[in-house]
Amino acid sequence: MPLLLLLLLLLFHPGARVHSNSWGTPGQGAYTSKALDADRYMFDHPDFLFVVAAGNAGRSGYTSIHSPGVSKNALTVGASAAAPHHDSLIYFSGVGYGYDQGMIKPNVVAPGTSLTSAGVRMGNETNSCNVQVMSGTRCDLQG
Repeated sequence: MPLLLLLLLLLFHPGARVHSNSWGTPGQGAYTSKALDADRYMFDHPDFLFVVAAGNAGRSGYTSIHSPGVSKNALTVGASAAAPHHDSLIYFSGVGYGYDQGMIKPNVVAPGTSLTSAGVRMGNETNSCNVQVMSGTRCDLQG
């Protein structure tokens, strides 16, 4: 069983119905096995929503959506610019066509620049109030 399907099944059985990831495989908009697995899983589990980031290769043009973001059933989220320009796509956000060429991705956009979040503890700190400011974070999956 493919790793993505196993992961989603492990989450589904305890009750999860929405799963959000900010990872993907760069592939110039290619419909990879990960996109196929996401589509298959959501077809078999219509009460489940798979949410995935569009990727950070927007400079590559209309083939910059990462897989599984190209899948037809996943909700693909792109990055908008920071306020006051939050109504426009930021230059690095993945864009392009989904599984079939008539489907444009991302499906929705959300703030993706200059985000402030709770930071991680450093070393042996126990009372950390660190914050992090990041833009367009994701983890690439290879293979």
